[in-house]
Amino acid sequence: MIKQKFFIQDLENLSGIKAHTIRTWEKRYSLFKPERHGKNNIRTYTLSDLQRILSLAYLLNFEYKISHLAEYSDAELHRIVQSEIHRDLEHQIDINTLMLSTIQYDREAFLGYLEKLHENLSYSDIIQKILIPFLHQIGTHWQTNLIVSGPEHFASHLIRQYLIKLVPVQNSAAGENVETFILFLPENELHEIGLLILHYELCLRNKPVIFLGPTTPIDALVDVLQYVEKPTLVCHSTIHPYTENVNNYLIEIQSKCLASKDVKLIFIRRTDIIKKNIDSDKVLLFNNLYEFIKIIEK
Repeated sequence: MIKQKFFIQDLENLSGIKAHTIRTWEKRYSLFKPERHGKNNIRTYTLSDLQRILSLAYLLNFEYKISHLAEYSDAELHRIVQSEIHRDLEHQIDINTLMLSTIQYDREAFLGYLEKLHENLSYSDIIQKILIPFLHQIGTHWQTNLIVSGPEHFASHLIRQYLIKLVPVQNSAAGENVETFILFLPENELHEIGLLILHYELCLRNKPVIFLGPTTPIDALVDVLQYVEKPTLVCHSTIHPYTENVNNYLIEIQSKCLASKDVKLIFIRRTDIIKKNIDSDKVLLFNNLYEFIKIIEK
């Protein structure tokens, strides 16, 4: 069952817009009318409220002003979002073809078109120029209520299968004093596609990789580190841990896993949510996985 009620912290975590900013917009522009519960007047928001805040967050990336956007209805916001999505995308026809296969739940057409694309594009280009924008668009379509969540789940599952098949069965073996990348998601984090992309890109560059995958406990990292000579932990975080818990999560990893001078942590998530009491020599922060990949290439 799809969640229908959200707290203000949910809106912050999913949109990236701070709770105090949402409260300010609510008061100044009457953007939302949340229900209030209990003696503490705790706000709850609807799915429509969530979709609206996600539309606003997306459009603010294109230099729109909130005072201007606040005047639009939900339908008008959806129209503007769609116009921005389709602007200046080199491979929009390819994205549209995948979108059509998705809403028709046509597995063969979807995967077949990805194979056809490889006749002219490298797998890395397919991922970066087509699949990532496609996922962004289909997520935005759901956020703005243009489609239900089924097609997004369908496409994500197919892309996950596609990425797993790209990774060679035999990864480069870790030799003496060779850096090995240990890829994982935090506990309760299930958004695996970014980590799978990173797995492929590292293997493409002949880097030794140990892939632990979703919802990895910190104690599991401690165990793996016993068997790897020169490890670098790589964590790709989307939602979990929640924004208010990120710093404590990094401090716990720092305490339990980074005591050895040879262990580093690569943490991939919006860096503006992380405070300064993190050891910058041991914990390297990146806003997105391609920032990290560019470093690997140097």
